[in-house]
Amino acid sequence: PAPKKVLNDKNSFKNINTNSPPISPRPVKTPTAKPKALSKTMSFKDNEKTVAKLRPKAAIVLNDSLPVFDVAVKMTSVRADAALLVNKSGELTGIITDNDFTRRVIAKGIDVYSTMVSELM
Repeated sequence: PAPKKVLNDKNSFKNINTNSPPISPRPVKTPTAKPKALSKTMSFKDNEKTVAKLRPKAAIVLNDSLPVFDVAVKMTSVRADAALLVNKSGELTGIITDNDFTRRVIAKGIDVYSTMVSELM
C-alpha cells in the first residue's frame, strides 16, 4: 500500500508508513543476580575443572652439557615449562624455563647450536 500523507504541525505534508510498528522506548536491563563467589571448583561450559588441574606440568630432568637447541626441542616435545639441569654425577646444577629462552637466549642473540645450556646458568 502507498504511504498516507498527513498534515504535520507546520502545515506541510509528510509521508508515514502505516505498516511499521509503533516505536517503543528501549527496555532498561537490570541485573538479575549477584555474581557467585569463587570456589575451588570452577565451571567451564559443561566440564568441571579443579584448581589442581590448572597447575603447570612437572619439570623434566636433562643433562647440563646439552646444547641449548636440544634442551628446547626436548622441552617442546613433552610440553614442559621448565627443565631441571643435572651434571654427570646427577647433581642439580640449575633450572631453565621457557621464559629463560626468551630473555637469555633469543633476546641476546645467542647461538643455540654451539652454546651449552650450562653456560646460561
